This record gives sequence, C-alpha cells and structure tokens, in this order.
Amino acid sequence: MDSTSTAVKHQAKDVIIKIALFVFVYVLLIALGATLLWFAFQLVYFALPIVFSYSSIRAIIFMLLLIAGGVGFALMFGLYLVKFLFSRTRNENSQRRLVTEKECPELFKAIREVATATSCPMPKKVFLSPDVNACVFYDTSFWSIFFPVQKNLEIGLGLFTCTNVDELKSILAHEFGHFSQDSMKVGSGVYVANTVLYNLAYGEDRWDKWVHNWCRMNLGVFSLFGVLTQWITNQIWKLLHVMYRFVNRSYMKLSRSMEYDADAIACRYIGKDVFSSALRKIDYLGQSYQITQDVVSSLSTAGKKTDNIFHVHEIITNMLAQDDKVCLGCDALITHKVDYGYPESRVKTENIWDTHPPMDDRIAAASGTVEKETDFRPSWVLVPDSIVQSISDIIQNTMPEVEGQQVALINKEDLAEECREYYKNNTIPPPYSVFLRRSLLVSPNEEAISEEVAYPFTAENMALVKEYEVALGDWRTLNAIHQKQMEVEKMYYRGNEYSRERIPLDQHKAYFETLEKEVKRIDTAVYTYALHHARNEEETVEIRFLYDSIAFSDAFKGEYGEDIYHRIDVLVYYFNRGVGYTEEELKSLKKAVFDLQDLTRTMMNKGNWDMIAFATEAGSGLLKQLQDFAADESKQSLDADLQVDHINSIFSHANLYLNLLDVLNWKAKSRLGKMFKELEK
Repeated sequence: MDSTSTAVKHQAKDVIIKIALFVFVYVLLIALGATLLWFAFQLVYFALPIVFSYSSIRAIIFMLLLIAGGVGFALMFGLYLVKFLFSRTRNENSQRRLVTEKECPELFKAIREVATATSCPMPKKVFLSPDVNACVFYDTSFWSIFFPVQKNLEIGLGLFTCTNVDELKSILAHEFGHFSQDSMKVGSGVYVANTVLYNLAYGEDRWDKWVHNWCRMNLGVFSLFGVLTQWITNQIWKLLHVMYRFVNRSYMKLSRSMEYDADAIACRYIGKDVFSSALRKIDYLGQSYQITQDVVSSLSTAGKKTDNIFHVHEIITNMLAQDDKVCLGCDALITHKVDYGYPESRVKTENIWDTHPPMDDRIAAASGTVEKETDFRPSWVLVPDSIVQSISDIIQNTMPEVEGQQVALINKEDLAEECREYYKNNTIPPPYSVFLRRSLLVSPNEEAISEEVAYPFTAENMALVKEYEVALGDWRTLNAIHQKQMEVEKMYYRGNEYSRERIPLDQHKAYFETLEKEVKRIDTAVYTYALHHARNEEETVEIRFLYDSIAFSDAFKGEYGEDIYHRIDVLVYYFNRGVGYTEEELKSLKKAVFDLQDLTRTMMNKGNWDMIAFATEAGSGLLKQLQDFAADESKQSLDADLQVDHINSIFSHANLYLNLLDVLNWKAKSRLGKMFKELEK
C-alpha cells in the first residue's frame, strides 16, 4: 500500500467519525421531531373537548387559536426535523445528452476497459456534454449515506480536442479511481454523506415559504407560534451549519488526498506520462473553450453557424498553443511543464477549503509506467459524427440570433478564416501581452511622457513585470490569510513555515513596493515610447484614447462594480424566496430597487459614451439602449407596485454596462498590442 492510500484511509477514519457524530445529532433531532408530532396529536385529542365546554365564545376562539398555534408549531417543527429523510437532490445539467452503447459502441468499449482496470462497476448511464470536463455524478438523499447509489458518467466532448484515446482513458480512470476497489472503498460513501450533510445544513424548500407566510398572518397568538417556530428552526439551522463546517473541514483535506489517490490509480493503469500530458492539455482546452463560445456567439450574431463547434475549439486551441510555442496534438504527449517565464511564488499554502491540489503538485506526485504502446488515435474516433453534431447543437441553440436574419452554414475554410480574424482582433499579440494583460500602473496624463525613452519591450523589463505579477498575487494571498479571509492548513514563505500571527507582511511589502515602482516606470516608458513613435497625429490621438479607456474602465469597475453586483445579488435572493412580505418589507425592497436604479444611472451619466461606443458592436443598438435608460429621469413611487419587467430592466442594464467596461478594457489593450507591433516595423 503506498503512502497516498495510507493517508487517505487515516483521513477517512477522521471524517467518518465526524459524520457519525453529525448523524447521531440528527437522529436525536428526528426523535425530537417525532415526539412533537405525537404531542400535536395528543393536544388535539385531549384539549378540544375541554375547549368546547367553555361558555364564552371569546374564550373558545382564543383557546382554539392557542391550540391551533401549538399544533401548528409541533407539526411544522416536527416536519422540519424529519423532512430531510424524504428529500432528494437531483444532479441536473441541461446540456447533458444521454447516449447508449448502440449509439457509441467504441466509447462504451473504452469505458468498460477503464472500469474493469480500476475494479469499478460500469456507470448506470453515460451522458455527453459540450464542456471540458468529466465527472461521475448521482442523485442523493439522506438514505444514500447507508445504501449504495448507482453512478452516472458525464464526459465533456471539449476533452476530445487535441487528446488521444489513451489520454482520454486516463481522465476516465481518474474519475473511476475515486470509487474503485483499489482506491479508498469508503470514498464513495464519504462523498455522498458530505453532499447530504450540505443539503441538511443549507437546503431550502416549500417548508420555509409556509412558515414565513404563517408568521405574516394577522391572527394574534396563532401567528406568534409561527414566529416561535421560525426562531427555533433558525437555531437548529445554525447548529447544522456549525456541524457541517466541522465535518467539511476534514472532508476537504480528505478530498485533496483522494485526488492524489485517484491520480495514482490512473497512472498505474495508463502511465504517468500519458496522464500528466492529459492534465496539461486540459489546462489549454479550458482556456480555449471560453474563447470558442465567444467565437460561436459572434458568428451567430452575424447570421453564421458551423455544423461542429469543436472545429472552432480545435482551431482556437492550436492558436493558443502556437503563441506559447507548445506542440499540441493527439499524436504527441506534452512531457514537460510549459515554461511561461514566471518566477516561482514565494508563498506556498494549502487552503483548507480547496477540494483539488494545484495541477503542478499533482503532476509532481504522479508516478508509474506501463509497458504498452500509447494509443495515439484521436479521441474523436470513439464518438460518431452524428452524436458530436447533436452535442454541438446544444451550444449553438443557446446562442443569440438577430430576429428575421437568415442563418448561413459556414464551410471549414471560411470558418478557419473567421476564427483567425476573431483571435487576431480579440487577443494581445506576444510579447506585448505581458505588458498589457493586467492593471496598468500609468496615468495617461503624466508629465514624464514628454521625455523620449529607450525601447521598453526588453527581456529585462518583461522579467520584472512577470516578477511583479507573482509578487502581487503573493501580497493578496498574505493579506487574505492575515485578515482571516482565507483559512490555510500551513503557510510557507520562501521555504519557511509561518503561523497566521507571524506572517511576514512587512518583509514582502518592502519587496513588492520596490517592484511596483519599477513596473510603474516600465508602464510609463511603454506609454511614452508609443506616443513618440506614433506615425501621425491620428495614431497619437488613438493611443491616448486607448489608454484613457483602460483607465476609465478600471476606475469605474472599481468604484461601482462590486457595489452594484452585491445589490443585485441581495435583491435576487429576496425575490427568489417566493414568500409574502409585510408592507414595511415591501417598501424596503422597493427602496433598494430604486436606489440600484439611481446608482446605475449615476454610473452611466458620469461615464464616457465615446468609450462605451468603442466597446459595442456597430449597429447593435446597445449604445442607444443604454443612453435611453440613463436619460430616463422618471421617479418611482414607494406606493406603486413593483413591476417585474422594470426590475429585470434595471438588472440587465446594470450588468450590460459593467460587462461593457470589461469589454472596453480588453478591446483597448488588444488594439494597443497590435499598434505596438505596427510601430516596431
């Protein structure tokens, strides 16, 4: 037995003990709930005959309300404590498509081979999705802790791009490894138990709506029992929250160890080199999939579509790999870490709430070789084209279309050209991306720009910028730990272990601020160099405009973004509860909506419409839509009814404007990168 499996088993014992304690507490609560239900029955059985013996109608009504309140309390509180015995959580994903062995015989053959090799049963069902992901999933209930559940397998076709058959099998072997006989046998039960505990501690349902409405009834003593029920259940809820965190703290540590253990199983089956290559490719595929969705959306807006979005995914992935000088394809393994030239972080931590270790740590810990030839066939041979197209359509059908516009199917040659054009227009060419793909430390109006500077895009300056980015990340991590925003198991700085109370903040601050001064000098030099090498007045004006746009988007996102997003989240939470509100609560909600509307309009009216126009697509009508919203000075009355359309309009305009600030920032930097490249010719 290797050290990883031993660690998993020791940690599993700790988690199982805590889960058992949680279950014991919950069983006691169930017993209390059953007792209360019995009390409700006894109250009705014995008290009603006594009540109707009273001669006073008022006394009878009061006692009936008192009994009804007591019965309601016993029933609702008892139901609260036992309802989780009958609840069920469904793992749903609208983008999944069920496939059968008849439809995908080669894929099922590969799955069966992996299942056999990892001593794991075949999944109950197999689903395909468009994502860059693979997972084993299942529905859970309280009884899942004690009885085995049948597991389903989801495979994202985004994984098939640029991977070979064995790399895909290694990913599946890792997923099966979590539940195999060679791995921790109790792993599946622990995972299910943790999922159920989360549902117990945080789940909300119709019961919460019933009690909330009960509290709002104007029925005197009867309503007071509703308030009592709500208060007591809130205390139980807090207890369950505390116990869940108590269990989950150990579970997360176990989860990280389970990742290493599942990695080891995959390596024993397929070999370290193949599995490590798969992990490195997944990192690329995840990045390129995001761009792929943007490309497909852009095509849809232009009235174009492809019969296979994974052709787009492959083109974009290869472009990213080409920029990084990485050989990426199904016919080769990535056997070495891709070196981006960034220095190693000075801070090493293990976040208590992380479920997965960093990829580099997983690859470093992987071991094992297999004496067999690697199957370099592309993963696509496992899935028929018709199935691939049906999965592609899942994404295509969610894309926006212009009303009345004809949609034309684009051929592969034109698709490749469209992808290249989109990539060119929406990415920063190397090496300028290092200097631009971050928050810039330059004020466009600094006097220093009047002095000509030396060529700024040197290897030395690039190394300083990279060192600064790593130092900035370390600075944020150290502050998060110091301010108790991040809980860590251990924290190392430059190889030395520190407690939270002794974090070397001052030491790192001095180092970071020195770098910050250097990078500010570099950013100013880049700005100055660009202005001095502009070929005409038009380019000078454009460079200033682009830098002003970056400064504007950063400033407004910082000033308004977090506040507006928080307000929207709070309002969405309250509106989605689906419960009734008192008159005062409703007025508070209305005021919150109107305050959000005023804040959004203030942000828009203080902004720069020329810059926002630069971020929008020509002819889209978005600019006019935002300007009309900002110009509307109509005031809402707190006495008027809230209109759902009006609320949604506020949310959508606020989100749209903030999103355009991000688009503006990126488009300005992308354009600057291309201008820098032109200036050097």
